[in-house]
Amino acid sequence: MKRIRFATILLLLVFLCTNTHIIFLCTANATNFFDVEIPQEINSISSKYVLLYETKSGKVLYEKRGYEQAYPASTTKILTAIIAIEQAADLQAEVTLGNSVETKGSSMGLKPGERLKLIDLLYGMMLVSGNDAARAIAEHISGSVSDFAVLMNEYCDRLGMKHTQFKNPNGLDNTEHYTTAYDLALAAAYAMKNPTFREIVSTEVYNIPPTNRHSEGFMLENTNRFIHKKADDKDSFLYQYATGIKTGDTMFAGKCLVASAQKGEMELIAVLFGDMDDKTTIGENRYVAARNLFEFGFNNFELVRIADLDLPNKVTCDVSGSTIKQTTLNIDLENSYACIPKSDVQTIKENASKLSLKLVLTEAGEGESVLKAPVDAGEAVGSLQYLYNNEVIFTAALTAAEKIEKADVDTSSGQKVEEVVQPEAPDYSWLFWLLTASIGIVIVIVVVQLTRRKPRRIRYNRPNKYRVRRRI
Repeated sequence: MKRIRFATILLLLVFLCTNTHIIFLCTANATNFFDVEIPQEINSISSKYVLLYETKSGKVLYEKRGYEQAYPASTTKILTAIIAIEQAADLQAEVTLGNSVETKGSSMGLKPGERLKLIDLLYGMMLVSGNDAARAIAEHISGSVSDFAVLMNEYCDRLGMKHTQFKNPNGLDNTEHYTTAYDLALAAAYAMKNPTFREIVSTEVYNIPPTNRHSEGFMLENTNRFIHKKADDKDSFLYQYATGIKTGDTMFAGKCLVASAQKGEMELIAVLFGDMDDKTTIGENRYVAARNLFEFGFNNFELVRIADLDLPNKVTCDVSGSTIKQTTLNIDLENSYACIPKSDVQTIKENASKLSLKLVLTEAGEGESVLKAPVDAGEAVGSLQYLYNNEVIFTAALTAAEKIEKADVDTSSGQKVEEVVQPEAPDYSWLFWLLTASIGIVIVIVVVQLTRRKPRRIRYNRPNKYRVRRRI
């Protein structure tokens, strides 16, 4: 019996050890490198729609209903402002208001026939959220509000704002005027690349000289409490890393805020829509929430320049519609960044060569990775996604390295791109079954051997029993 017990315990220990090793290996291979604990103060944000976005990498660090349609209120003016800055021939040009001046909601207090510079209207729209200034800008750029709305939606398409539709330049309530937190983060990130826009939204106070209808001019104080504290504000929400951008507030949309903050090379954009719980005049909840989002982003993530990872700057791609069947694409690593959890930065750096690649070509259909001729040298043709454990950690722009002429006859249907795929983790399932089968065979052999010995021991003991009795 002792031998049986010993053999059983020994085999059980071997089985547990070998299987524990297998389980450990499987668990290690399935580790999620992008799990970051979300603090309670962020999970409890009262805004209905929330998103935290890093501008250089394009990485969403946190979101709650960030891709659902929402009403943006005056944060709409972010797009209005950047369109005016880019489309206007001269920001110093004088603008004369028409007979119809917007009087709904917040305003600068402009009057019909008033003349002032376009740049002054931009400050009036972005600092004090003048709906009258927004309408005047729209009419100056496009001739009418409706035509300007068409231009706004063209910009949305170009910026990838796929779930946005704008009907006016100021964000006044309209059921057909909506966006998402993610879409407006894209617009804000784009606008913040413009130095004029950036200067306007970071200004605390701006003075407009006297006009033909206002002899004293205007003094404009920024409504963004991250940037400016008014004299009558009881509490200060000034944030040392704040760089902009715009507040919004209507009964329909609730308290809204699109805020930006920069620390070192990393610039974050926090979008908060639809806070119906905050009844304070300035909407204190949105500032507390945005600050917590910024601190979460700065404390837990790190910006990594892709050029520092020593990765190849070219990738090959198959071509269709040309006599050339394969070409080289240049990867823009110099202007590409990854925003990675600080705890995983070293791991990513050490395993950069093992990253999987996925081509996303502009003209290709969904799931296709074949470049279609014709293509000009230097033409932007799409992007290259770098994945680690099936997670996209950064994206780099792709340009054609050579000109590709279109063939008179399509001689190639194209083949899929030759991707550099991350080597799959070794499959240890065969080891599990081999060990299980071996252990089973050993158990059978041991049991058979022990069973065969037991009868001989019984036959040997019987004579001893009788001999003892005869002696008695």
